[in-house]
Amino acid sequence: MKTRIIFFFLIIVASCIQAQVRMVAGQPVLFEKQDVIDLATYNWPRTLISYVVVFDGGVKEEMLSLTDKSQGVPVPFQLSEKVVKNGFLQRARVSFFAALPQGGKYAYELVATGRKPVTVDNPLAVVSEDGQFSIGNKDMTVYIPASQSVKAGKAPAPVLSVQKGDRKIGNNRLYAHRKNVEWIETLPVEVGELFVKYQVKYYLAGNATYTAWIKVVQGYPFVILEEEMNGLSKEDRVYLDMCWDNFAPVKRFGTQWDRVFDKVSQWIGIDTPVHTSYSQEDPHWTGMGWIEDPSKEMIFRISPFGGNSVREQPPVMSFWEEGKNADELGVFVYDHQKWDDRQYGIWQPTPDLSIYFRYDDNKLYFKYPLVDGSRSTAIAFFSEEQGRKAVAGFNKRIDEIAKAGGAHKSEFLSYRYTQMLHQQYASLSLDRIKDWELEYANDKKQPENLFTKDHTGQTAESFYQNMISSAFAYYPMGLNFYPGIHSIEHRPVYSKLVEGYLFHARSLTEKQRKTVNALFILGGYVNMLEEMNAIRNSLAGTANMAADGWCVPMQTAYLFPEHPMAKEWGDFFEKCLEIYGVFYTRPEVRTFEGKGGRWVESLGVYNWAYLRPTGHSDLGHSNIAGELYDGKNRFASSYMVERGKWLVDMLTAPVYNYRNVEGAQPGYPEGWRPGDALDEKSFTRQYPAHGAHGGGTTVDRPSSLFELGEWLFNYDPIVAENIFWAGTFGKELEHKPKDSDWAEVYKRIHTVDNRGTNPHLKSCKYVGHGIVLRAGVDTPEELSIHLEQVDKGPNYRWGNQAQGNSGGIYFYAQGQIFTGHENENTGDHITNNLDGVTNFGVMKNGEFRTIGMNELTAPLYDLGVAQFAELLPATGKDLYSWPEYQSRSILLVGTDYYLIFDETGTNWRAAHRFSWFTGKGFEYPQITFLSKKARDDHWTMAETATSRGFYRDAFGSLLTLVSHKKGEVVPLRGKLKNIPLLGTEEVADFIPAKEGAYPEGVIGIRAPQSEDLVFRAGKTLEYLTEQEDFEGKAGVIRRMKDGSLQLALIRGTKIAADGLGLSMEAGDEVAIALTRAVDETLFGTFKALKVTKVTLTGVTPKGTFYIDGVAQPVRVKAGQAVLTLPAGQHSLEYTAGKAMPLPAEITDVEYEKNHFLIYWQNPNRLKSVRLEVSVDGGKHWETVTTTLHSPYKLSKDGYKDKIHIRAVAMNGKRAASSAKEYPVYVTGEAPHYPEGIWMKLDDNQVEISWGKVLGVQKYRLYRRVKGEQEFRLIYEGKANCFVDKTAAGVCKAFAMPGSLDNRLQDRHGLKVYEYAVASVNGNGEGALSPVENTDPASWKNWYPAVTLKFKRQSAFWMPPYMSANMSPEKYYPD
Repeated sequence: MKTRIIFFFLIIVASCIQAQVRMVAGQPVLFEKQDVIDLATYNWPRTLISYVVVFDGGVKEEMLSLTDKSQGVPVPFQLSEKVVKNGFLQRARVSFFAALPQGGKYAYELVATGRKPVTVDNPLAVVSEDGQFSIGNKDMTVYIPASQSVKAGKAPAPVLSVQKGDRKIGNNRLYAHRKNVEWIETLPVEVGELFVKYQVKYYLAGNATYTAWIKVVQGYPFVILEEEMNGLSKEDRVYLDMCWDNFAPVKRFGTQWDRVFDKVSQWIGIDTPVHTSYSQEDPHWTGMGWIEDPSKEMIFRISPFGGNSVREQPPVMSFWEEGKNADELGVFVYDHQKWDDRQYGIWQPTPDLSIYFRYDDNKLYFKYPLVDGSRSTAIAFFSEEQGRKAVAGFNKRIDEIAKAGGAHKSEFLSYRYTQMLHQQYASLSLDRIKDWELEYANDKKQPENLFTKDHTGQTAESFYQNMISSAFAYYPMGLNFYPGIHSIEHRPVYSKLVEGYLFHARSLTEKQRKTVNALFILGGYVNMLEEMNAIRNSLAGTANMAADGWCVPMQTAYLFPEHPMAKEWGDFFEKCLEIYGVFYTRPEVRTFEGKGGRWVESLGVYNWAYLRPTGHSDLGHSNIAGELYDGKNRFASSYMVERGKWLVDMLTAPVYNYRNVEGAQPGYPEGWRPGDALDEKSFTRQYPAHGAHGGGTTVDRPSSLFELGEWLFNYDPIVAENIFWAGTFGKELEHKPKDSDWAEVYKRIHTVDNRGTNPHLKSCKYVGHGIVLRAGVDTPEELSIHLEQVDKGPNYRWGNQAQGNSGGIYFYAQGQIFTGHENENTGDHITNNLDGVTNFGVMKNGEFRTIGMNELTAPLYDLGVAQFAELLPATGKDLYSWPEYQSRSILLVGTDYYLIFDETGTNWRAAHRFSWFTGKGFEYPQITFLSKKARDDHWTMAETATSRGFYRDAFGSLLTLVSHKKGEVVPLRGKLKNIPLLGTEEVADFIPAKEGAYPEGVIGIRAPQSEDLVFRAGKTLEYLTEQEDFEGKAGVIRRMKDGSLQLALIRGTKIAADGLGLSMEAGDEVAIALTRAVDETLFGTFKALKVTKVTLTGVTPKGTFYIDGVAQPVRVKAGQAVLTLPAGQHSLEYTAGKAMPLPAEITDVEYEKNHFLIYWQNPNRLKSVRLEVSVDGGKHWETVTTTLHSPYKLSKDGYKDKIHIRAVAMNGKRAASSAKEYPVYVTGEAPHYPEGIWMKLDDNQVEISWGKVLGVQKYRLYRRVKGEQEFRLIYEGKANCFVDKTAAGVCKAFAMPGSLDNRLQDRHGLKVYEYAVASVNGNGEGALSPVENTDPASWKNWYPAVTLKFKRQSAFWMPPYMSANMSPEKYYPD
């Protein structure tokens, strides 16, 4: 399709960003459009279209005429938005009717040679009568109120009634309960024979206003109603109540409910109640389940966007009569972009502006709430027979596409004519499409094909057939509802169509190529629409599925790089990445000590499903396409950095990689035994299978992870290095044999052999996800325990059961997998909370409930000797499991074992169920139940196709011992009772000895290198013997075989053993672990929530106390010392020698010509560091020097490729316990430019930041005015941010993004600057970054009018999906 504006003999091709047409010296202007799509579904009816024309020198209005060139006859037109000067027309919008049939064209010529008489058939007229205006003709008339004074809480609605022929329906009113209407002002905006527009403004108490614009178009079976509300809240209870009397509908329909293709049940009786089931999934698509009462409020409501498609919130709704002379009344969203609730709903708009319906006392009502914001709808009234005929005609066109292989066939589709009106006159109206440039000339640049072979198996002809039967062909059915196209239906674009185009486009006929080009380009435009991918006024969910759509524009820019929209498509893709990062990435919450970075979608699969379309997945594919388009990496951002950290921290301990070893079975390699070395080929780090489609045991690292690292390398190189370290380049997620191999393309432009830098993983807690406990990291002893707890807020596919499997455990140790489940447990399988998973539940309201969703507020204690993690249930109004369930905690002791404590409430009959599942072929760990034994008939064994497990039912709190060291970890003073049903010695109840048993909550344990006493209970334990003393709820005493003693007091006021003791007053404010070595020195770690005093006893007289290596003014008297512990986590030591220093850290390395300049940070005052170098990735280290002074100059001589450097803090000969390594690349090249340039525009200034690059000495920021060739330097320095306060002429970004919405913006006085950044090292200045500019209309510079902060209150965590008391706070603390 093309648009041409012709000035006499001069032809100008109008681009989509053209603001206006110019008539020069009175010469003719030709408006022309050709349909180059030429598919059956694209057939535009008679539509009012318009062009803005500037008349150079001015013309007399009466001299203008418009001719249909195909007929050679004059046609009516209407001028609006006129600018007149001295009697001459300077500018106007020219509106006229045109149609564009399949494969056809229109051509109209505007001349200034004199008006030719044209008769308008059935013109519109405005008549004033009885305090109202009627606007219309015999086909359609609309009644609106005239200006009037109102002194009550009821007023006439802006659309009083509508009339078709002799039938008039509607008795519509505005009701104001708290703010009375005081005055109505009605003014004409545009009045003509083709269209009429009026403004009706209501003035309410308290300076509130409601403004309605009513537009009637000649021949249209609907009236357009656009509204703006200011100063009105829900509490004011102001609304339109449209009572459609004289209309007797018997059926109703919106759209097909979330891909339900049962035609029989589609037409719903007007008063037949709709019942929905409780949607256990989060998001709760149907809340707690709805039972409709149509007389009060129907389940359906009009909304401009439905997250993850539509159900009860369609953009169209129809009601119709049956029988002779039956009519149909419909309503649809007219301009989706103008529907703005000013709240920026997450996943979909809030329901505050939704239009509701009821059918009461044989009357149909539309309720329009009047709340701050704006809304755009159309009300249609037409013959039911007319509608049926239109649908039947369009069905034939749909079936033409089906014949080519299309997925949608009319026999499965249900829709009404109202939906067709929505598509033909609103979403894809000819007036919108005419401004889209859908042609791409053969001589324009197209990309090099980097696929070495066509993996998809297409021929030129089959590729063409795939294109004309793809989602692109079905857009006229609907956008983001059914029938219609959902974003997910674009997945073939990435899996075969782009590759097919690269191989076969040149082999198509000219006509075929035009069609294919037009379809791809059309996809670029359509997927930027608010109705398809909401981002302007709300943010579309589900993220991975939405990305399937909004990645299309980036692919389109790649295929058509010289298209006038190409840069805008790339900017749109980048903006989507950024805004999705803001609102779908959990933030750090310092109050909870929780890290940020957890993605909205489940870790196992859907997290990667999002990265597929964006990166190498569909996202990934599209970022690759973006790099090929203009060299720019659009993944570089702070949100991707946080996500990268999360993905590294969520890795399991190394486990046997049996899936990728030919012929291997689950378990571990033949001949290998637990405790043997974990070689990198056989044992790899993977991901827990948490969430839908997770596979049940673990999820392999997909290629997307490594790609993410590469794309962060010149933004946050350390995070990138840590990602590389996770493992080699993996397989693409869910890749099928005939899918395009984007990994092949990626490998041709990126390296994939970087082994990265070891982050030395530690235990961690992530907001909205859970806790990972780690021990023995980087040794054969390594283990990881993943304790899950999702919280309220935007979530997707974390599991139907157990509120996202909150409380679930995944356990990996010594190369083995000890937990697992069926593929869709903790996923799509709708089942009971504990079915098939490793978890614990209490009986409440007839079901076993796990700990449930909640914030991770309890502290995480990593004390070395022991670690402690705890989950708490939600309390307050939303009582999912509390008070029956009090907490679930894990006490990890060394690398040997852990205790799970599930504390139940005060109910003496608090029934519970413990469940443990693993994959078939895998072993259980040693599981010993230390609480009162369960009855033999309270055990259940369960099995699925790929998993096996058991349930243990009992009462009260439960203490469970778990160890992977079978037979080496033995509870003392009792015996084990195996469970005959299970047929294994791995699971047992512990039966205390009849004499000499430890009291409840005290457990003696023999471990491989120690004999331990562990304390764990829900109430305070008091235990005193000649050797031990303990008061509290959680603690450990370990007597090691080497003669050392370890104490850990986690919840308590006192612990002592063998002469060493410590005590404090506040047992919940500090956790502390101490080791007494054989030489009587003490060392350990503590974490205090506030400043706390602790008393130590049994201390030798000669020594000094150190906290973080700093001597403390504490005296030892009679073996006793009192220390003041500062808040936070710190080291503690008592020694007669030198204190162990805190770790130092390399902060930067600058690459000079022949040297490296190494900077470090040493927290130890006046202490030296030992600089060490590794040339084998950190396996072996060689000392370079010991020095006090940073920086240090290290010669490059003798080093090549890549080395690692670390700074080991020293105190004399005493070295710190650890030191982070830092990557250094040995290169003679200038550095890469930093990526991720970010800008914020303000009046006359620009805030700019960018990423970091390894080895850089400084960055250089350059600027030029757009259109100039030469840049000039405006900043040089080490910082990676700058505020340019000399950018005169810059303004804030426009309210709406993109060229199409800003064609008529006043740009007087504006100046657009371009910026680029370069990096400098000792080898010189590197290449400039891709250029960014300050265009205020650019998608890149735009932000929605909302606080850019993660919002927990997504649409599905608010009414009507959740009751208000179940909604979380809007934001996290701080």
